[in-house]
Order: sequence, then structure tokens, then C-alpha cells
Amino acid sequence: MNHSIGIAGRVAVAGGSGMVVGAGYLAPILAAPSLQGIVTAVLLGLCAALGVFLLRSAARLGVPVAIPAIIAALLVAMSVPLAKDGYPDVSITATGQKNPNSKSSEVWVNLLSGPVQGLRDFEGEDWEKRGDVFVSYQKQPSVLYYHGAWGSGAALRFVRHPYSGIAEVSINGKTQRLDLFSEAEGSVDVPLPEASVSWKGYVQRAVIVVGLGVFFTAVGMTLAGASAAAAGVFALALLAGCASLWMVNDRSYVGLMEVVAFAASSEPARVEMDAGHGFTPALVVPVKGGAVVATEFAVSNSADWRLGIEGASLRVFRDLDADAGGESSSGSDNGCGIVSTGHCVYEVQGAGPLRVWLQAGAEQKALRLPAAAAGSERLFLLVERAQGRIAVSASRAYLQLSPWEHFSSWITALRLVGQDGAAASKLVRVLSDGVGGYRFAEPAGADGAYRVPALVRPDTGSFVAMKVFAGLIGASIVLLIAAAGKISLALVRSYREGRRLQVLAALLGCLGWLGLGVTVGWPAIIGWDGFSPYIQAQTGSITLWYGLGYPMIVGGFLLLGSGPLVSAWSALATAVLLLGAAGLLLRRGSNAASWVAPVLLCLVLPFTAVLVGMMTHLRDAMNGLILAMFAFCGFYVALTWKNCSGLQRIWMLVGLLLGGASLALLRIDNIPTLLVLAGGLALVVRGFSVRSLALVVIAAVCWIGVGALVERFAVPDREGAALEKRLYSSTAVINPLTGMLVHGKGRIPEALYTEIHDTLNKVMDADVAVQRWSPYHIVYWHDTNTKRGMPSVETNERLRNLYISALKADPVLFVKLRLATFCAMLGHEWFEPEFYQKANGSGHPSFRDHLLNAKPNWQHLSELLGYAQAAHPFAQQVRALLEWQGKIASTALQLIVCIVVALYFRRNPLSAVVALGEIVRAGVFFLFSPASVFLYLYDMHLLGFLLPMLALSEQAQRAGDRAKEGGR
Repeated sequence: MNHSIGIAGRVAVAGGSGMVVGAGYLAPILAAPSLQGIVTAVLLGLCAALGVFLLRSAARLGVPVAIPAIIAALLVAMSVPLAKDGYPDVSITATGQKNPNSKSSEVWVNLLSGPVQGLRDFEGEDWEKRGDVFVSYQKQPSVLYYHGAWGSGAALRFVRHPYSGIAEVSINGKTQRLDLFSEAEGSVDVPLPEASVSWKGYVQRAVIVVGLGVFFTAVGMTLAGASAAAAGVFALALLAGCASLWMVNDRSYVGLMEVVAFAASSEPARVEMDAGHGFTPALVVPVKGGAVVATEFAVSNSADWRLGIEGASLRVFRDLDADAGGESSSGSDNGCGIVSTGHCVYEVQGAGPLRVWLQAGAEQKALRLPAAAAGSERLFLLVERAQGRIAVSASRAYLQLSPWEHFSSWITALRLVGQDGAAASKLVRVLSDGVGGYRFAEPAGADGAYRVPALVRPDTGSFVAMKVFAGLIGASIVLLIAAAGKISLALVRSYREGRRLQVLAALLGCLGWLGLGVTVGWPAIIGWDGFSPYIQAQTGSITLWYGLGYPMIVGGFLLLGSGPLVSAWSALATAVLLLGAAGLLLRRGSNAASWVAPVLLCLVLPFTAVLVGMMTHLRDAMNGLILAMFAFCGFYVALTWKNCSGLQRIWMLVGLLLGGASLALLRIDNIPTLLVLAGGLALVVRGFSVRSLALVVIAAVCWIGVGALVERFAVPDREGAALEKRLYSSTAVINPLTGMLVHGKGRIPEALYTEIHDTLNKVMDADVAVQRWSPYHIVYWHDTNTKRGMPSVETNERLRNLYISALKADPVLFVKLRLATFCAMLGHEWFEPEFYQKANGSGHPSFRDHLLNAKPNWQHLSELLGYAQAAHPFAQQVRALLEWQGKIASTALQLIVCIVVALYFRRNPLSAVVALGEIVRAGVFFLFSPASVFLYLYDMHLLGFLLPMLALSEQAQRAGDRAKEGGR
């Protein structure tokens, strides 16, 4: 009875604590709660409640555990931006007054703001809403109020045209008067101040520290109760992950690079860039731009002069360095605050004839403007005020460098060279999005180079996800090092127990061959589309074509460092995987069986594709490695289940659950294998029970649902995401259906043949596809699908139905077509005589490396994304390695090993479950693989190599368990 009351009391205290923490998190956003904020508050409250419950159950609080937990919580809290809820009142008054030249007194206004919770409509009588613009044209004067939130860099945008009147804008009690008349249609922006942080924002940060600090401490304490070493590893991994998150917190994606030169002797001809390895020929981009014309006047007081314009309007850009200090403004020049020694940047909006001048009172000074030309339509003005003078530079020397092809975060300096060979000066980076802003570039030397000024952009959902993965990667490095340490201890024990030659040979073989692969392949082997996630990280967005998780994971690596970090992590993970399996066999296997590990690692390993696979930057390579590690960890957990405490079992299951979620994000077709592994291992270890079934169901729900949840956060464009997924799903059936058109004429019903042709023709050029079809690729689809547009839901449904109909109409031909693709995926063109056409490409495994590609476009992209001009120290050896592995690479033997191990289920049931999971994966790719990509089954390539060691280890353990039971 007392025990039950005690538990009830702990639950009550824990629940109350969680509610307080959750409410504290919601404090600054209660006025405008969001689903994301509510979910975060609930999760934080649950963490706090669970932490309080566990801590009240503990005998005493361990200070060595609590200190790193609290530090980690502080790092997370400092990585979360302070919530701002201090927004001043805003009012706009349509005065009913107008410029003498205006035809009316209309006022048109809308709010420019990035996405932020709390955005609301304006409120006011006698104003009409037209789209997102509010209009006043009658019953003036009339007042419009705004009592909501706005994002960073927000502004009120007023339309200017011949019918515009005079408006007054009041922000936090300060009023300014705007004459909106303009002969040409344009706009003027009134910047809104940044919201202030009230006490509620600090309360939110405090409850994050408290909630996570309690939770992290409780987890550490429970682990310490099971194993001091586990608690230490957890503390280090927690600190590494949270510190990584904190380190990347202030990073912004690079986005579009827009540059204006305000001093140049000729029109720009090219831009030269430095990506950290000096200015190189590969980073020279031809550009088009216009001329620059400067006008300077001696004046008594530069602050008295204003710009005037006729035939167009002016858009003012914010000085993004204004908060760094400087004199306060006195007055406004077309929306730009005037200082006695300062500058203003504008864009002229209007394409017709125009005139621009400086005016002080009745005095005017005309300004010269550069003529417009093709590629130089935009016109910018730089007004510089100094003591006793004022200068205006009018520039059409504007250029854009897209992060999709010509710019990246690795570009540290650039030089804009004109047609006369002279470098332009006075470079300004502008931001055209939203309200707009600018920063001056600082000279990087005497050669005309300028440092690239950084821009702080609001984080997109995708970029936030990349930062989260940066934290997870930091933690994973600690976990891998800890695993390597545990494996080393196991190998030392085996060495001391007499298996010296086996241990030394296994170490020499594994580390020797992997070391050779790293040395030769360093810094990376960039596969066919390996640069795609690099580019997506520069844009702050992801495309679903390469899956949801891979671009975010690579983005996390790039935030922490550069591309070679991916290679180093992969090499470390591969070594841990191989030596982990070897160490298991050397510790548990018989003396004869223990020789299998060194034989495989010394003699078989170089004949696999592991040396290239671990250095290859491709989704399939990373997915295969992580899936193989997951299967090995699941096997190890099941093998050691009986010897683990309850707490150890819980945390191992949590780790597997999180690992499976990462794999579900990497590839959705991992889920069948994950479910086979989870269900099979649970059945072998615990037998059929309600608890086992519940655990598997929970895992299935998490793995199936995680993609949809993360996608909603990372890809807010739901319609675009749906289109991308439809496009991707259509490729799963295109190859076999096109093959049926090529080889099925006269073998399948004519009506079915015609329907397949007509339906395929909706997603690509079916006639071209028939001419260029190969079982090994769908290049014909890539080349022609853009002419057809995105497939509709109905078309995709019809393609799936036709896939089944084609299988029923001629199953023999259909299976042979699929076997041709699948066998080539394994590395063998066994169906070449019947299906392979030399002109249409080979299915034999070939490994590409864009760092070796001499074509200018690939050299440009490689250097742009941080790799040196001659990236490989041993380029010839890389070519030899790729050629060698391309010739001998095969996964056929690994598939046979999986089948054999699965058949020996009674002798090694856990290994058989791992093998069965890979057989299921092979079946998925047999049915739906669009092409013969060798690394699609890289996980099978790794696990098929490891399964003999796993099976022998399991057999030895089961024999030992039987011997112990017999001894009793």
C-alpha cells in the first residue's frame, strides 16, 4: 500500500513538474501559439516529467553525472533563439491629402515579412483588403492598425503611382509622413523594428535548461546504475552533440550571391573566385553587366540634399551593418536615414525614360545614368555623403551567382574583372529578397579581390534539420570512438588468451586494406550525383529526389566541416563494423573458427567493393553502411540480451529505434528490412508475446511515420513535395514497362501493349524510350520527362496497374527483364546476349569520381564545393583502384551467403534473421529497381561479407549456453 502511494506521489510530482516546464515554454507564444510550439512544449514537459520521476526513484544525485548534463542543456538552450514577443503598435493614416501632381489620395500598403507565428491582418474601418494589400481611397482620413508579429527584416511596403496620396506611419509613437506620389509605379518600404525580448523569452530559455537538464541527468543516472562506462560515454556523446549544435547555431546558408560594383572602368566581363585554394581558372565565370557612372559635387552640407526621380521610383535597401554603430540618422532620403558621413543604396524601379537628380531646396543637380543594355536591366544608386561633398554612383554592373551552379559557402573572396582587364572596386553585396539589404565588401588585397560579406538569413525548416543532424553527428563520433575502444579491449583479451596470430592478422588485414583505401581515395570519391546534397545545403532547402534524410545528414557534416569529414566518418564506421564482427568471433568462436576472421579481412576484403564504397559520397553508399551497422547492432543486442540488465535493454532498444528512424529517413525502402529485423530478432529472443508484439508495433509506427513528420517540418511546400514524390515513384515501374514494349510486341495482348505505350508517353517520350531502352538504366526517361511535366495521381496509379498486368500477361519475359536489371546490380551481365545493346550503356559496375573528371564543368563544381584543383594526392592510384574494383565487384556471393545462412535457421537463428532481412531487401529491388546501380545493395555487400563471422559467433555462443545448461 505504502509502495503504491509512493509511486503515485512520484507520478504526481513528475506530472506537475512537466506541466510547469511546458507552460513556461509556451509563455512568450501564448498570444499566437503554433502547432510546432505546442508539440515542442509537450515534448519538453514529458522529458522533464520523466526526468523528475527517475530522479526521485534514484538513491542519490550523482554530481559527476549532473554537471555534464546541465552543461549540455545550457548549450541546447543557447542554440534556440530567444523568443521575441515585444512588438510595438503600428498605425497607418491615409490623410486624404496629396501631392499637387497626384490624381488622387490613394494609399496601398501590405506587410512584408518572413514566416513567423503571430502574423495577422490589419484592422481598420474604411480600408479594403485586396489580396494581401490594404487600400484606402475614400472616407479619408482613415486609420489602419496592426497588432501582430513580424519576422526579422520586415517592413511596410507602400505602393507608389500617379494616384497615390500622402500617408502617415506611426511606429511605437514615432510618426513619419510619406508622399507616395510617383509618375511611374513603384514602392517604398518602411522598415519595422526588430521585436524585443521580454521576460517571457528568458523564462522560456530557463525552462529549456531545467527541463533538459533534469532529463539528461536522469538518463545519466540510470545508465550509471547499469554501467559507469556507459554513463561516461553518454555524457561525452551528449556534450559533443550539444556542443556541435551550439557551434553551428549561428551559421546561415549562403543562398543567392548578388553583387553590384559601384566603381568600374568598363563593363564586367568575368568574375574570378577563391574557394580557399587561391584564384584558379576553374572558378572563372563569364558575366554580363552594364556600366558604372559616378557624379560628385562639392556642397556645404551633404545632409541637405535629397534624391529626386521622374519616370520611375526608388527602392531603398537596408544597411545590414547599421547596427554595428555609427552616427544616428537625421531625416530621410527616400526612406534611407541620412547621416553626415554615410551612404544609401537604392534600386531604380521602372523601365521607361527616367531622370534622377539631387535637390536641396530649389537647387537641383542632374545625375548621369548608364544606358541599359541586354543583361544589365537593373539600375542601382549609391549615395555617399562626406564632409563638404556628396557623390552618386549609378551602376548597372550587377551580377547574380546561383548556389545551384556558381556560388557556395567555400567562396571566401572574388574579383570582378571588366572588359578592359581592370578589376572593379567598391563592391556591394545586395539582398533583393523581402525588404532588401546590403553590405559592403572589404578589400582582400591589392589585386582587386574582395572578401565575400556574409549574410544572415532566417533558417528554413530544412536548414534547422541540418543543424540538428550536425548535433547527432557530433554525438555519433563519440559513440563510434567508444565502440572502437570496446572492440580494442575485446581484441586485447583475445590476444592474451592465446589467439595472437588471429588478432594481429585481423587487425593488419582490416586496418591495412582500409588504410590503403583511405590513403588512395582521400579526400573523397564523389559518385554520379554525390554533389547534389552539397548544393542543397547551400540553398537551405532539400529536394526529395534523393530522399529526405541524406541531404540533411550531409548538410550536417558540411556545417561541422567539409566534405572530407564524411569520408573520415565513413572510414571510422566501416572499421568499427568490420573489427566489431571480427572481435565477436575471436572472443566467442572456437580456435578453428576464429581463423575465419583474419582470412576474410586479409584475403577476401580487397576483392570486395568496400575500399571504394567507404570513400564514396552517395546516398546508396551511406545508406548501405548505416543499414549494415544497424543490422549488426541488432544482432549484437539480441546475442547479449540474456546478459543485460533491464536498464541496459531499454537504452539499447531506444538506440535501435533512433537508428531505424534515421534509416527510414534515408530511404523509405529500408522499412521492410527494418521490420523483418525487428520482428525476427524479437521473435527469436523473446518468443511470441504481447510485449514483443507491442515493441515491434511501436517501432513500425515510428519508422513509418517519421518521414511524414520530418517532411512537414523540412519541406513546407506540401504541393511541391507531393509532385516530387509522384515523380520519384513513377520511376520504379518505367524500366520493366519499357522493356515490355521493346521485347513484348506479339507476346502480350495488343490492347495492353498500346495502353502501356500511351500511359508511358504521358511521363516521357515513349518512342525515344523504346529506341534507347536498356535494362541497366533509365537515361531515356531523364532526357525526355521534362517535356511531359509531372505525372498525375491517376497516371501513377495506372502505371502501377499496368506493371501488374504486364507481369500477368507474360510472367516469363517479365521475370527475365527484371533478372537482367537485378543481376547487373549484383555486378554481372548474365543476360547480355538477349537484352544488352552496346549503344545503350553497360550494366557492369563502374565507379565514378568527379574529382578526377577533367571536364571544365566538373572541375568548376569540384573546386566550388571546397575541393582543391588536384584534390587527390594519388590520382593515378585512384583511377587504378576504381578500375580494379569495377572489374571484380560482385554481390552475387554475398547473396548466396545470405540464402545459405537463412536456410540454417535452426543453428543460427539470429544470423538467419539478418540474412532474411537482406533477402527481403533484394526482393524489393528485384521488383522495383529503376536501374542497375551496384551500390543499391551495398548493405548486402557488407553484411554478406560479415555473416560467416556472425553465424560462427552465434553458433559458438549457443553451444556454450547448451553446455552451461547441461552442466546444471
